[in-house]
Amino acid sequence: MAEALKVLGQIKTDGGWTKLYEVPAATSASVSSIVICNRTTGILAFHMALDIDGTGEVYPTSGDEEKYLYYDIQVATDDAFAAVIGITLAAAEAIWISGATGLSAHAFGVEVT
Repeated sequence: MAEALKVLGQIKTDGGWTKLYEVPAATSASVSSIVICNRTTGILAFHMALDIDGTGEVYPTSGDEEKYLYYDIQVATDDAFAAVIGITLAAAEAIWISGATGLSAHAFGVEVT
């Protein structure tokens, strides 16, 4: 088994749901930390959710709110939210972020093939 320490994903939010990271086929991953940076002059909020059933579902719907990791977390002007989290994911599982335009999100961790 080969392990690769890496930046797993980087995105800018646009007001809708955006996939931060999806585990490639024949791979597992451990997400060690996630950082959300507010690049604006106002307070912005975000949601974060997991797609652990591999459906590719963009966002949690009524009845599956358990997919949320964070909900309406506010990030102050020119500040960042950092989570040292240790999420383990299998192939096709993904992390999704929703937030107003002006946030940058980064996931760091290890992929195992």
